[in-house]
Order: sequence, then C-alpha cells, then structure tokens
Amino acid sequence: MSFWFKSFFLVIILNLNLFCQTIDLTKEEKQWLKDNPHIKFPVPKNQPPLSMLDKNGKLIGIFPDIFSYLSQEIGQKIELSPVKITDYHKKAKSKGFYGHCAIFNIKQNQKEYLYTKPYMSTPFVIYTKREKKAQIKDVQDLKNKKIVILKEQRAIKEYLEKIENTQIIVVNSPLKQMEKVISNEADAMVGYITYQYLINKYLIADLTIAFISKMDYKIYMGINPQDKPLKSILDKAINNLTEEKINLIASKWNILPNIKEKNQLILNKDEKKWLKKHKTIRLASSRAFFPFEDINDKNIYEGISADYIKLIEKRLGITFIQSPNKPWNKILKMAEDKKLDLLTAVVPTKKTKESFYFTKPYISHPMMIITSNKTAFIDGMKGLKNKTIAIEKNYFSYELIKARFPYLNLKVYDNSLLALKAVSMEKVDAYIGNIARVDYLSQKNGITNLKISGETPFRLNLAFGVNKDLKEFIPILQKALDSITQEEENKIYKKWISIKQETIIDYSLFWKSIFISVLILLIVLYWNQKLKKEIIRRKKIEKELEELNKTLEQKVENQVYKNKAQQAIMFHQSRLAQMGEMISMIAHQWRQPLNNVSTMIQTVVLKYKKDKLNNEVMEKFNTDVLKQIKYMSQTIDDFKDFFQPRRKKEEFELCDIIKKSVSLIKPIKNINVNLEIDCKNTTYVYGYKNELGQAILNILNNSKDAFEQCSKKDKWIKITTQKTKNQFFLNIEDNAGGIKKEIFDKVFDPYFSTKLNKNGTGLGLYMTKVIIEDYIKGTIKLENTKEGLLTSITINFDSTEV
Repeated sequence: MSFWFKSFFLVIILNLNLFCQTIDLTKEEKQWLKDNPHIKFPVPKNQPPLSMLDKNGKLIGIFPDIFSYLSQEIGQKIELSPVKITDYHKKAKSKGFYGHCAIFNIKQNQKEYLYTKPYMSTPFVIYTKREKKAQIKDVQDLKNKKIVILKEQRAIKEYLEKIENTQIIVVNSPLKQMEKVISNEADAMVGYITYQYLINKYLIADLTIAFISKMDYKIYMGINPQDKPLKSILDKAINNLTEEKINLIASKWNILPNIKEKNQLILNKDEKKWLKKHKTIRLASSRAFFPFEDINDKNIYEGISADYIKLIEKRLGITFIQSPNKPWNKILKMAEDKKLDLLTAVVPTKKTKESFYFTKPYISHPMMIITSNKTAFIDGMKGLKNKTIAIEKNYFSYELIKARFPYLNLKVYDNSLLALKAVSMEKVDAYIGNIARVDYLSQKNGITNLKISGETPFRLNLAFGVNKDLKEFIPILQKALDSITQEEENKIYKKWISIKQETIIDYSLFWKSIFISVLILLIVLYWNQKLKKEIIRRKKIEKELEELNKTLEQKVENQVYKNKAQQAIMFHQSRLAQMGEMISMIAHQWRQPLNNVSTMIQTVVLKYKKDKLNNEVMEKFNTDVLKQIKYMSQTIDDFKDFFQPRRKKEEFELCDIIKKSVSLIKPIKNINVNLEIDCKNTTYVYGYKNELGQAILNILNNSKDAFEQCSKKDKWIKITTQKTKNQFFLNIEDNAGGIKKEIFDKVFDPYFSTKLNKNGTGLGLYMTKVIIEDYIKGTIKLENTKEGLLTSITINFDSTEV
C-alpha cells in the first residue's frame, strides 16, 4: 500500500470518527469534560512543519493532526490557538487556556505544569554551514561558539548552558535562525529534524546537519495544575496513540508536497509510434537565465533545465537539438513561428498559452522579498504597503502582483540586474524575485548588501511548453518528467543551487585593514622597483636596436617582426603597468581617509590626557574609524574588480562601464579638468566588460597626461555616445592640443611613448587597440581637432548584442 494511500486512509478514518469517544472515562472525568466544553491550548503559528498557517489562515501541521486524533479519542474537540512563539508560555498560563501542548521535562517546566504521558520524542539537531561541518562534529565542538536558538526553547537553552563558554543568540523564528547561520552571525543553530522541511522548501543548500544529540527527548503536554482531571483524560487518549500512527502523521509533513515516488515510464502504442516519427525535437532556451538555463561561452547548454532535458532524452530515446544562441525575444518568436518545438523553462501565461501546450511545472521556486541589509524583516506583502518595489518589465510576477495587490507601488526595470542594483543603491525599498536568480546575479556582479527580508505567496513555476502542432508530445513529456526520481532531482539542485545571504562586517575589519594598509605600502614599493627595472631593461634594448640601425637596417626590421610575435610578453608588461597604476590610484584614494584616521587618533589621545575620555567619545571614535576603513576597503574592492581580467563574457550596460572608468580617474580634478559625460542611451552588450573599461581608462589617462604638459586654463574632456540600430559610437574628445603630425602614425605601435621621463611603458594605446579590435570586435580611430584630440570607438551589435 503506497504512502499517499495510507495517509489518505488515515485522514478518512479520523474524519469519520471525529468526536466519537473511544476511551473509558470515569464519571468524574465525563463530568469534567461536560463542565469544560472548550479545551484550548496555544500552539506556535510559525514553526513548520510542527504548526503553521496555510494561505487561507488555517492551522496545519504535525501538532494539529495529533490533536485532531486526540479529540476523537476523548469525544470532544481540543482547540489549538495559533500564537507567536514569544508568547507561548505566557498564553499557556493565561485565562481560557489549559496548558502547554508540547514541552520537555526540565526543572522550570516541572514547577509550572503537570506532565501527561509522553506522546512523541525527538533528538536535538545541530545545523551549520557546509563549510564549517568539519569543525563541528559533536557537542564538545560547540565550546566558544555562537549558537542561535528559538525564544522559549527552555530545554535547548538548558542543553547548551552545560557547554563551556557558549554564546546563545535568541530569535523569533526558524527562518531567522537559518539567516543568522548563513550570514555567519552564528556558528550553528539547534532545532529539530523537522527543520529539514524548511531547508528543502527554500532550497537552502548552504545548511547541513552537523550532528544529532545522542539521546531522544520526550515530548509531553503540560497541564495547568488547576485542571488536573484533564491530565488523566489525555493520558488515556495517548495510550491509544500508537507509534505507527505518530510516524504516519510525521512522515506526511517531513516530505515536501511536490515530492513523488519513482514511477515507471509506460508509454502506449500511439505514444511509441509518435516518438518513432519524431526522433528529433528542437529546443527553445534562454541563453542568460542561470541557474535554470544558460548557453555558456563554449556554446554549451547548461543549468537545471539542461540536466532535466538530458534525463528525458535518455528515457525517451530521442534527440533534442540545442537552442540557437540568440536573445530570448528572438527565441520566443522562432518558437511561435514553429521554427523551434519545445520551450524548456517558461512560466505559462495567458499569452504563451495561445501558442503552446504546457506540462505541469517541474521547477518551483519561492518568490521572496529582497531588500538592502539595512532593512528590518518585512511581514509579507502587507509589510510592503507605502513602499516602492522593483519589478522586471513584462515579467509574469508584475501581472500577478498588480492583480492581487493593486495598492502596491511598483517600479518597472528592464531586467533583474537593474532591479537588484536599484535595491542595492536604495533607489527603491525592495525587489520581489526568486532567490536562486537573485543569488547568482548578486555574486556575479559583486552586489553584497542584499538579504531576504520576507516571504510572498508567489512561486516561480517553470514548465515545458510544446508547440500546438506537437500536442501529442505533451502526455509523453509529462510521463517522462513523472519518472524522474527524487534522488535525481536532488542531485540536479545540489549541482546548480547554492544560496548565500547578507555579508556581515565585524570589528575585526579594523585590524585587518591596518594589516592591509601596511601590505599595500610594501606592494607599492615592490612594484615601483620592478617597473623601474623593466623600463631600464627596455631602454637598453631600444639603445641596442638604435646602434643596430646604423649598420644593418634589414636586421633591425627582422628583429622588430620577432618582437611583435612576442605579444604575450607585452601583455604581461601591460599588466605590470596596470598593477602599478591601480596601486597608485588606491594610494591617492586612501590619502584623505588615512589623514582622517590620524586626526581621530590624535583627538582621542588628547582627550585621554585631559581625562575627558568617556564611553560616548569612544563609541563615536569607533563608528567614525570603521566608516573610514569601510571606505578604504571598498576602494580596494572597486579597483581590484575593475582591473581583474575576465576570461568569460558577460552581459553589461555600456554607460555603466563608461561611468565606472571615469570614477576611477578622480585625480583628474587635481589639474582642473572639466569632465562632461553625455550617455543617455541604455545599451546592453555581451562581451568582456573589464577589458573595455581598461581601454577607456587608458584613453582618459593619456588625456590627463597631455593636460599636465599644457598651460591652458579652460581644460575639458567631453564623452558622448550615439546609438543606431546596429552600432554604438563612443567619442572621447579633449582640448589638450592633440598629437604631433610626425608621431601620429606611431601612437598605436608597441613601446612607443612620449612620456619616458614619467616612466611611460609605451603599451597603453597599443593595448587599447588590441582590446577594442580583438576582444570587443570594434574599431578605434584617432583624429586631431582644432583644439585637441578626438578618439572614436565603434562597437558593432552583430558580435556583441545580447
């Protein structure tokens, strides 16, 4: 007999026999029940799967099922009243309540309640992050650790107090416990095996069981002393609550509702015949919807959906032809025009249902409320009232939210990344989206100040969509999906999903930053010394070539060709030069905050000598110093990320990278140069973001150096953009006098420099040309104007458009 049939059978039996007394009661006990028709116990409303509220506000879970059975045994309904876990014991002792529905046998409880017979038992389960599992293997490893528990968990608190130097953190919900562990505010959390329900539901792959307590702890009902007859009545009912019945109820809630047993794939004759005629199916997939699906730089289809496709392909014995590597709107149009057959990951909507038939969703992810880490926890959708919420343009969730919550203020963005950036920069209050996608985009784009702040009633339900001309394929495809085992599904999710939450900055950052400061200074000295040696070596080579030129011109010409063939060496030298430039820029950016910190330290020392040092002064000093250090740390991250080469292509917005390049050349203000940017055309490209940024930075640095050698008062650099259907034009113009005619044709040559007295490498413009033409597949052109130089970069969409 299957599990689900057993569960269904038990529910039917419970309902048929509800409130029909099945135990023998004394006259006194029967009279007590008659005098007390409303027996009520408090129960936590947010402790799934033990007890929780469904979308209609109905109480469901293990405890409600058990008390429904006990109600049948005593012949009278036992009411459960959902309360906050923080009010649990307080409610149990208040008027109208008869005690506590689930307690452990500890000293504090013995003073307050009469115990019934135990009806369940459970071990304590210690959870931690996967990366810390090797450090926490048993109870002794919890010494000197931060452990997070639920409020009112008296037994767990007593369990932890026996461990030396354990710091206990108390929160109000299991999800808050998990958030503290994931964000490294706590080393571990203590709960029950039922917590696995939440871990599975929200796909929290970073959490794992560290160890389980060696003994099981019995669970009792705690009866208020004035209601002593109820204890004997419930004891008789508990005698009939067998272990088999308890396990059947518990197993119902330990398994996710969408988990299925392995089904054998059985196709009928017509379905087999159809497959023989359709040996190949053309896929229609998004190339940029990771972790669900993606087409990588090697043109390989990957992700959760791709792994499902591989399993189905093997089961059905057919071949799926990979989707073209094109933007999603073009892929959808091709599918609608019947040039492609199968949408691999799509939310069924009213519009898509006009052209396609759909399977049941095979991927279902919760849509969560995402905010900056400064925002407190949000109590569901009602907590978003009077706030601005970012949402994607033409995304299915926009229509859902607008229909069910019309009072919410929605701000539409072109894509998920722009919406998340708006939250990160606090232009909006929150974003609603699926956590797997949020996690991927945040990590890829260095967005570190976001966190999960609340839940929504929505889910991202992705299904397969089949062209209506192939409607016979739908039942075949559904059978193949149903045959995929839970083990296979778990393997797929474990491979592609890893959720991380907010980054926490602690006080150790102060000392780390001091160490980094010293380290940076040493690196500056080291790289400057190395660059000087490299320049001396290069000049020596040039001198030898000049001597060679006097006697043997042809030989020199051949040597030049050989030097050009060694482009790898030039790339290396260019990186050294860029590293030195990066360190120089960091040093410039750090000068002011270091001066500020020095002034703060002197102020504290002076107040100490005058005996005016108090807690308020020290707290202000601590806050101000950490603010300066955080700025310095962010400066390192900004420059490190910008100068780090990317071997993998990515999607980015052109105006963003232009503005980023400008922000990294702030020293230009020291020579009174007015920098104007006119970049209003939003254009997303698919290519090497940081390499393009370095090329722009090289051009701006050349303009800055040219201004340092001229005496003009009105100095300016103008950056303008223009966009056509197939091209993007970037113009950088200055009034620094331009390039002399006699050297104009040499500026793109390797090792050619007019800044030898400033340790110029002669590789800046050469590398800029290589990046634009070889990496970006564009063109670069220089032109002298009346007042200075115009640099024109053209980017063709044929090779870079997403």
